[in-house]
Amino acid sequence: MKKRSADRKYAFPYLIDETQEIAKTYGATHTTTVFVIQRQGNDLVIKYIGAIDNNAQDAAQSSQNYVQSAVGALMADQPVAVPIAKAIGCGIKRKKA
Repeated sequence: MKKRSADRKYAFPYLIDETQEIAKTYGATHTTTVFVIQRQGNDLVIKYIGAIDNNAQDAAQSSQNYVQSAVGALMADQPVAVPIAKAIGCGIKRKKA
């Protein structure tokens, strides 16, 4: 992931949840599940959770990018129109304690 991030010049933070604590805490059930989080005072508030877009097979064929829309709305100080979208992908297999 570090190489991919550097190669693609990601300008945003990402998380690898090796212990699965974040997935458990926030209720992620599938990969990829995206969380768009906004700071409000001292709190972090989830403003969007779900799929990246509405086409899990081919992003180029998607007609709605949920993450882009959510981030755009927040940057414009507007509410997120679609705060939840079903994450479609492989189910997260929980590690046994």
